[in-house]
Amino acid sequence: MNKIKVFGHTCYIGETGLANHFRDFFRALSKNCDLKIRNYTIDKNWKGLNDRPHDNENYVNELDKKLINVQSLWDNNKKLNDFLIYQKRPINEIVDVNIVANIVDHHYFYQNYSGLKIAYAPWESNLMPENFFKKINEYDQIWASSNWQKNCMINQGADENKIEVVPVGINSSVFFPEEINFDEFYSDGRFKFLLFGRWSHRKSTLEIIQTFLKTFKEHEAVDLIICVDNSFPDDKYKTTEERLEANGINDKRIKVLHFQSKENYIKFFKKGHVFLSCSRGEGSNLPLIEAMACGTPSIYSNCSGQLEFACGKGHPVRIEKKSECKKENLGLYYEPDWQHLSEIMRDVFLNYKKYKNIAIKESEEIRENFNWDKVAFSSYKKIKKLIENKAQSNDIIKEKSNGFNFLVNFVDGPKVSVEGNSNEECNIKFIDRDSKKIIYESFIKSGMWSSCLFKYYINWSIEIYEKNTLIKKYDLDLKNKKVKILIDSSALGDCIAFISSVEEFRKKHQCDVHCVIFNNQLLEIFKEKYPLVKFYNFNPNDDFYASYRICYPIDKDWSQYIPQNPKTVSLTDIAPLILGLQNKQLKPNLKIYNESDKKYICIGTQSTAQCRYWQNEKWEKIIKYLNDLGYEVWCIDKAKSFGKYPNMNYMPNGCVDKTGLPLNELIKIISGAKFFIGISSGLSWLSWACETPVILISGFSKSFAEFYTPYRVINENVCNGCWNDPKETFDKGNWNWCPRNKNFECSKSISSEMVIEKINTLL
Repeated sequence: MNKIKVFGHTCYIGETGLANHFRDFFRALSKNCDLKIRNYTIDKNWKGLNDRPHDNENYVNELDKKLINVQSLWDNNKKLNDFLIYQKRPINEIVDVNIVANIVDHHYFYQNYSGLKIAYAPWESNLMPENFFKKINEYDQIWASSNWQKNCMINQGADENKIEVVPVGINSSVFFPEEINFDEFYSDGRFKFLLFGRWSHRKSTLEIIQTFLKTFKEHEAVDLIICVDNSFPDDKYKTTEERLEANGINDKRIKVLHFQSKENYIKFFKKGHVFLSCSRGEGSNLPLIEAMACGTPSIYSNCSGQLEFACGKGHPVRIEKKSECKKENLGLYYEPDWQHLSEIMRDVFLNYKKYKNIAIKESEEIRENFNWDKVAFSSYKKIKKLIENKAQSNDIIKEKSNGFNFLVNFVDGPKVSVEGNSNEECNIKFIDRDSKKIIYESFIKSGMWSSCLFKYYINWSIEIYEKNTLIKKYDLDLKNKKVKILIDSSALGDCIAFISSVEEFRKKHQCDVHCVIFNNQLLEIFKEKYPLVKFYNFNPNDDFYASYRICYPIDKDWSQYIPQNPKTVSLTDIAPLILGLQNKQLKPNLKIYNESDKKYICIGTQSTAQCRYWQNEKWEKIIKYLNDLGYEVWCIDKAKSFGKYPNMNYMPNGCVDKTGLPLNELIKIISGAKFFIGISSGLSWLSWACETPVILISGFSKSFAEFYTPYRVINENVCNGCWNDPKETFDKGNWNWCPRNKNFECSKSISSEMVIEKINTLL
């Protein structure tokens, strides 16, 4: 049997903890798989791209040079390109499984891969960034570095059946108890605590140092060796010395080290008296497990990912409370009890011989259960099982003919796998039954597969020929079949524009539709409105006959996902085009009949990019005009202020503050309003769905881009419609995107008089 082909997409080069983690993991995994590596990082000895660019790194061995196949580099246009290095196997070679192993939210996770996909990203708080979390839930499997991380992801909404635990490991031939000489640092006979990692709030570096100084008096022969340089600081300081000085720490017992060689790093862990780690959150904590494997008594906070290997061993510090994660306010960290840390440090110092003997015994269990070979082999079995399960679940049609076994499905486009004992070649033809055209064809043998690029609905017929003779034919038939439709957006407007097409598709094909939607508030509402559709807030890993993805492919090759350039049609046409339905503006009926004793108008002024805003800043004039007509004006935005310097946007003066309300309450309020005035944003779509008249102000989009309203406000005498220009590409990372450099002329030229004219027409 051929080895499973695995492509690892990772930060293989470098001496960060994560690079060491993934490098050791993939080295061990290569013993079981046909593995190649696509590497993102470079190191200090980088001399530019060549056939063997990493030969100057002393930690790169001959095995690494056999594994590393691709180097990713950014060009001057901020585009990530791949270059073949070392063995130079083809980049587009068909593989069984892709393992994307990197920091959370890395570019690699958002790219397209051929074959099964596994996401592997250790994380330190109880919540992952929402966009990233949504993305990895599209993967076939997710690897967590601990059961703690697995439970956090399940609580955040991940499919429990998709998650496997792949813990951190150690190289047991390197990290083990051993008596060594290290006179350079230990000839003075003083007791040494070790703090290795990097200076950061999460690592509690400052608090650990302060606790050490508080615990031990100056006359005691105790030192704290710190190696905590931070290459990616979250403060204004460049060195450890600057940080110590800024915090008023000037004590000769604090011994500052800078970057250490791998040889010295190992010596410190074998010779050091006590390893210190008391962080607020850990994805895995590689230095801790390496210290424990060396039989060094270790102190750590009793929380998060490190408990996978440390639980019941060493010296855990109590957690006093949970605290906010300062990293973009993503979830919660754990706050250690610093007094308890002080007590443990004193106890280990006074009873060192006792705890050293215990630590040596505990190191045996660490080296036995968490060596990289064992971790990697367990991971290999997970990969193998994933492949087997996918073959059983997704390949719905399985038939034999002429010595071949054919496995056919229509999940994310049509696919045919060929197995069997025949050496003959098969000609696979993917045909559009409606147009009678061959869309794609290929010639493959047993052990190979073929699929068509197009992922949107086509009335497929798959014909298989051997020596010009038709031996099998499969026609797409969705009736009574399980079909997954993934709405690949959590945006309010997108979900509202797309959902009715999901129901139309179900009725047209009489199929069992399972709909994935990542907007939890809308999901609960749609469950009630569409009781015959099964809804999920994660990507289910079930046995579907076919699947379709409804998306607006801004930065992708749109022709794979939709038969017409999305920029040239209304958002209401996107789902019908993808699902093969008649183009028409279908709206979900969200209206609630709300009898209100107040006479009011709703407005929505905020959105997700500056180009969407009404830049004229005349909201106050509109509000006053409506007030003079006897209407209150209610602002129903999610936030009172939003934007990015230098363009911050604030709730207009003179309106009633109704910001931040849940969706159910918004629907009730909008349904009772006389009309709604807004920009090209989700609230305008919500008002449209509630059958409330909408005055829509937008210059960056063409009039056809949104739903039809007779009260559309646009000035077509100036620069406008860049959003719908096929030549322009929206940069979602640039809040102030204005591709033609007209400084938002399109909406600045929309006057308050133009809006008032629509108000008068409507009234």
